[in-house]
Amino acid sequence: MRKWKRGVIALIVFFLAGALQLNTEDFTLKFLSGLVFIFSGLYGVGLVVLFLFQRWSKERSKLKIEEKIVKTKVITVYECGHCKTQYSNSQTCPQCGSPYRKIVEEKTEEETVEKWKT
Repeated sequence: MRKWKRGVIALIVFFLAGALQLNTEDFTLKFLSGLVFIFSGLYGVGLVVLFLFQRWSKERSKLKIEEKIVKTKVITVYECGHCKTQYSNSQTCPQCGSPYRKIVEEKTEEETVEKWKT
């Protein structure tokens, strides 16, 4: 059962026991309703404290990412149409200078940089 439902039930029992304690003349019934009144009140306070403590501990325990940067880099490997040399970083062949080329392989590299809050 969820905590809020248990809290509502504890609150209803708390007020019913309090009303019964004030409006009865029988000692045994007054004593039992007093015990139920005290325990339901303590249970309700315990639920509230537990709820607040769990929320506080969750906020304290999480590491939060302040900034996340994903860098994507495409590396293309070319083959010269004239001398069959493979190269990647120029428009023309570095060996013979020919502008004719074909794509041999394309690789995608991703680099993730995370900055954590402390």
